[in-house]
Amino acid sequence: MVENSVKHLDESGEVWRFFLYEDKTNPQSSPAYWDEYFTKIKFLSKFEVDEILDDRRVIRPVVWNNVIDSMPQDDRPLQVLSSKEDGEKQASATYNSIDDGDYQPGFYMLDENRDEVLVTFKVCWWAYDDYLPY
Repeated sequence: MVENSVKHLDESGEVWRFFLYEDKTNPQSSPAYWDEYFTKIKFLSKFEVDEILDDRRVIRPVVWNNVIDSMPQDDRPLQVLSSKEDGEKQASATYNSIDDGDYQPGFYMLDENRDEVLVTFKVCWWAYDDYLPY
């Protein structure tokens, strides 16, 4: 599974980066690969990795959190994913933990009018944007 992923090795032969899919196996364009993608994420989410400095750029592991186990602790930008059963959706969002009358707790995204709206699908996984490699 992860062993077959495209890997980048450093001078000592240690893996310092790998990809969860290739262009042809990108689950967003080839939905048959969603199960394999989520299987890899679940497998990797069990590891702890220290931050690595590379050319003064901090590379951190992408940590996909299952909403059953963990919720965001602040309002930093993040990515949210649904499960395969919920339609395999992904969105950029923020998280609100307090019911202040205007906003109820939950994940919020911007609609076409740039208004914050509650995410309309069941979020199963989330990860902070600054952990994603783009």
